[in-house]
Amino acid sequence: LKDPKKSMSVISLIKSMSSQSMEEMSIPCFDNEPLSDLHKATEIVSFHELIKKANKTSNKSEQIIYLLAYHISPFIENIGRIKKPFGGLLGETYEYTDGSLKCIVEQVSHNPSICAFHFESEDHISQGTYNATVNISLKKGVDIITDLRFKTTLKSSGDTFSMSYPKIELRNVFLGKTHAYLVGKTTVTNDSNGESGYIEYLPEGRNSKNSYGLIGKVFDSKDKETYSLSGRFDKELFATKVGSSEPVLITEKSLPRPKDDHMNYNFTIFSLNLNHLGPKVLAKIPSSDTRLRPDIHAYEYGDNDLAEKERLRLEKKARALASTNWKPLWFDHYPQDYLQYRFNNKYWNIRVIGKGNNPVPNGMG
Repeated sequence: LKDPKKSMSVISLIKSMSSQSMEEMSIPCFDNEPLSDLHKATEIVSFHELIKKANKTSNKSEQIIYLLAYHISPFIENIGRIKKPFGGLLGETYEYTDGSLKCIVEQVSHNPSICAFHFESEDHISQGTYNATVNISLKKGVDIITDLRFKTTLKSSGDTFSMSYPKIELRNVFLGKTHAYLVGKTTVTNDSNGESGYIEYLPEGRNSKNSYGLIGKVFDSKDKETYSLSGRFDKELFATKVGSSEPVLITEKSLPRPKDDHMNYNFTIFSLNLNHLGPKVLAKIPSSDTRLRPDIHAYEYGDNDLAEKERLRLEKKARALASTNWKPLWFDHYPQDYLQYRFNNKYWNIRVIGKGNNPVPNGMG
């Protein structure tokens, strides 16, 4: 991969954007990482073991705790990563499988940019939509407000849980060393009985004493506290039952990283392999799959000019496709539903094999 420490030049940014019309205006890929929004939506499954634990226990409070641990895990994947992914293209898809786990993500809307996902295994069904809004201010920096609508059903109990996520703030985006901060809470609510829990991220001071620190609580269906939570989202999470002084280790969070991860966008090995395109993968994925995007592959190899040229070409195709009233292939739209889009169970049954047969016009070519 190219040197990820190479920062964005504001002058180069202005030059690149000056040649674009207002309709086509977008941030150039000077400061991207070589993954797309669809890859990012899949990163959470790197901690699928926590879902298995939630499904295995019959204790309702413990289910909340394991699900909270699961839903803070994506932030571990993103430690040291302050570059943005490539935006999803209308009709783009991404699939990931591991044993009984099957994941499918589709870019279902162009404006607003929304991708829908469906993850299923012998333990659970998770589905939802992802839409990130970026607010830029020279005074405050960049706020990334994530509209992530996420529901998980545990197969052992049939209980369904809803989740919400914090805001991400980026500081020193244009000058100095960029830092990312979590602002707000991660919450999990059992829709079946009203039990809930939250994790709140401690604000970081100048001395970074609270770096990655968190606290939280779990409540029963009568809103009575059952557990308190503490730890660091980059290391471990502890739960202490009300009335006890002995914290119990819920999870030790660590993911294997390549030795030169600082030269690989601070990716974990899991994230580094998400865009891998070997012969076996190539033989089975449809032409709409993210791994076939030429702009991301050009960027991986350090050809920024080609990456930018291909990105603009693909985005132009996506806008043209949006003007034809294109409808998603694998998710049906329910405007009044909280999730907005739900998996129609067609992808794995009629998965289109080979580049020439995919119903998305021209795929990623």
